[in-house]
Amino acid sequence: MVKQINTIQLSGESDKVLEASQKLIELSNASKNEKGLCYGNYYLASYYYDHAKFKQSIDYAKEAQKYTSYLETDKTHSANISSLLGGNYLLLELYTLSFKNYRKALEILKTNPNKTAKDSLTESSIYSHLSYIYQNINKPDSMHYFLQKEDTILKKIDLQDAYIQKGCSCLGFGNYYLNQNKTDSAQYYYSKSLDYFKK
Repeated sequence: MVKQINTIQLSGESDKVLEASQKLIELSNASKNEKGLCYGNYYLASYYYDHAKFKQSIDYAKEAQKYTSYLETDKTHSANISSLLGGNYLLLELYTLSFKNYRKALEILKTNPNKTAKDSLTESSIYSHLSYIYQNINKPDSMHYFLQKEDTILKKIDLQDAYIQKGCSCLGFGNYYLNQNKTDSAQYYYSKSLDYFKK
């Protein structure tokens, strides 16, 4: 059922995600299945995040984190939950909490012996969000540092798996150079970003 919800989520049918996640929690409660409970709460947290209901999203993400014995066996999922919390706090402009959760997600991924392309994409998007935090608090050197870390990872990932991430990365570099009043470089990255998004 987890795979099924993932497919629904990717198709953008958010109301079906809500319904399926609640059903997953209900079934998992009956069988005391930690994986199902953990994923069910995570999918609800994602649903509320997508609908800008950050308090509910944070509550469900924290609920998902309670299944520690399952999360020990699924580092990818554990990192995704921390990253989702980081995203919630970022949009609430609670940068310290956001940074803390993103850092936690990176630490979890470091301990994952079987890192997948999906893990690398999670890592790159965390660096992207950290660069955004530093842009907002006007620390351009740190912003640039995290953009470069993101770029290094994206260069190793097959383009067809990362159009959006590569587009966002170029957008970040464009913003950095624009803030530095280097308009030619900014223009170059903005054009590159548009090319990725067109694909």
